[in-house]
Amino acid sequence: MKKPKFYQLRESQDWVKWKFGVKGHARGALTHINRCLDEIASREYDLLMSKANILGYLQRWDELKVFLRYLNSRYPNDPELFCHHADFQKAHGNWEEALKFLIKAEKRMKSEHSHFRESLYLNKMDCLVALKEGDKAISEAKRILKKNKNYSILRSYLKRLINGNYHKVEVFASDRD
Repeated sequence: MKKPKFYQLRESQDWVKWKFGVKGHARGALTHINRCLDEIASREYDLLMSKANILGYLQRWDELKVFLRYLNSRYPNDPELFCHHADFQKAHGNWEEALKFLIKAEKRMKSEHSHFRESLYLNKMDCLVALKEGDKAISEAKRILKKNKNYSILRSYLKRLINGNYHKVEVFASDRD
């Protein structure tokens, strides 16, 4: 029996059973199992976060709520997970809860210059605007832009706020959810 690629999981499982069970070669079987598990582990986080994104996009709120709880047990202090929670809360119009999750995410983020961080700040501004705290949104955006001059979308958002051009932040989860 030919040894499968480590990403061919079903074939790998059969090969390991054959290698160990029929041939009695435990070391080779264990090495292959470890390579398979390493491959899964290296991709697992991104796949799980992608699933959360897709559930939100599809507006499968009940399923997303359960999935976020599961992710909390696996990644209790993860900033990206906090942003998913914030998106869930925003979708349902729970602006204060969303803001709390965004603040948690901000405190735990590592990279100061990421696109992800700018997106977090834009979500934070949306929550403040939805809570009718435009002045606070303006001062917060100014504070952020002092440290991060490259955030062009946030700079544009700030200009709109300064000019009194507040947009309405919509709840997009339907009543049935």
